[in-house]
Amino acid sequence: MIRYMESAEHALLRQLGTSVMPRVNCNDSKTQSDAITDAVVLSWPRVRVESEFQSVAYFEDLLDVAVAVERLGRSSVTYQFTIRRCPKQQCSVQTAHSIGERGDDELESGTICTGRFTTVCCAIRAGHTMQSAEIPATIREGLAAYLVANSPKF
Repeated sequence: MIRYMESAEHALLRQLGTSVMPRVNCNDSKTQSDAITDAVVLSWPRVRVESEFQSVAYFEDLLDVAVAVERLGRSSVTYQFTIRRCPKQQCSVQTAHSIGERGDDELESGTICTGRFTTVCCAIRAGHTMQSAEIPATIREGLAAYLVANSPKF
């Protein structure tokens, strides 16, 4: 289930116009060589992963993975996930991560698993160790649109 959650996180980042490891420029350098040395790659390593299973997923079930932002910090994001069984008549390629067709139209949909990831935005510079970094404003604004109601904003 963790892989499905991770896929949903990556899809959300792509929907925001970024990626899992975007290249960003740290300053407005005048020369191209300065811009290359100031360029960093952002990464989002997980610092906490939780999952709680309520039901079983069977081989060839269709699954729907919902993702939302629970908490948005200066450099961290906590995502929450809900994975549900998706009856065939309600699934589409856009809303379901298909692992096949079970062939059981009567199978009830229901929550299979809930989970959370906390990730930290980190800058990776050539020749340096990875270090925590503030989430860039454009990414922060996009993630803020997915904040769950009543979640604290830090």
